Amino acid sequence: MHQERWQARGLPGSFHDPRKRAFYRDVAAAFLCRGWLRFYHLEVDGVTRASQFGFAFGGVLHSLQEAFEYSFCPPGVGGLGVILRGMVIRESIREGLKTYYFLGGLQDSKTRWGTSTHYVQRIRLGAAGYAGCLAFALTAGWDMTKDWGRTHLPEWVLKARRRWRSRRPPSPGRQAPEEMVGR
Repeated sequence: MHQERWQARGLPGSFHDPRKRAFYRDVAAAFLCRGWLRFYHLEVDGVTRASQFGFAFGGVLHSLQEAFEYSFCPPGVGGLGVILRGMVIRESIREGLKTYYFLGGLQDSKTRWGTSTHYVQRIRLGAAGYAGCLAFALTAGWDMTKDWGRTHLPEWVLKARRRWRSRRPPSPGRQAPEEMVGR
């Protein structure tokens, strides 16, 4: 469902990259072993139409990924993702969780719930000396450039970049290990 919706918009989606798929499989397995994993599904007429994947830890439900069947829009019903999120929040309250983290940035689909925002500050530590300074400048400078581009470039440029990246095969250094892809 997730991939279909994003591909219909001309975007690759989170599961396009085999490394991300492997990451989510590994995270899900680790969270399941610890009792943190949460999967919620909304069924309509016996068919799963929306899903939400996350984990509960420290009194907080962290929503990692969600999907809904974008082509299923029964009359008189709001978005299936919105309905499922409401059900998940209600279930989280019953479970005794105190906070629901949307994760992944600000969007209307998140702020309509009366959310509060907080910002994460990245801190970098490096070794003393020239080599440490060079490594710091290269990585911090690249990250700052990417952050600037995301906030200042026109949307059409960002969209074109995403389309281009989704069409090119991963370079050998960027591919997921073979044993991770087939799991």
